Amino acid sequence: MFEKKKVVFALMDYNNVKNRVLISKFIMDNSCIPVYPNMVPDFFTTVDVRPTLKAADDHEFIRKCDEVWVFGREDRKTKENIKIAVKFRKPVRYFEISDSSSIKEIK
Repeated sequence: MFEKKKVVFALMDYNNVKNRVLISKFIMDNSCIPVYPNMVPDFFTTVDVRPTLKAADDHEFIRKCDEVWVFGREDRKTKENIKIAVKFRKPVRYFEISDSSSIKEIK
């Protein structure tokens, strides 16, 4: 009936957060479902939220996803999450964003 789509945890450095909608569209255009907490930054700026999303929450997201895709350079947090993905034996793929509109995989 319906094809099961992969769930992809998207990792991006701080500079690429501005491209989160482009990244989401890219993941969906590849017949996958994007997951990452920083897709909803407006929530965090409008609600009094103490740091409720902890590293353990990222680890749980990664554990439940099928793959991890990395967009842009690897900052400290991204590197930590890649290590978690490897620990959980999740495939990790790398992508670069050029011209703020084009995404291509780095082999």
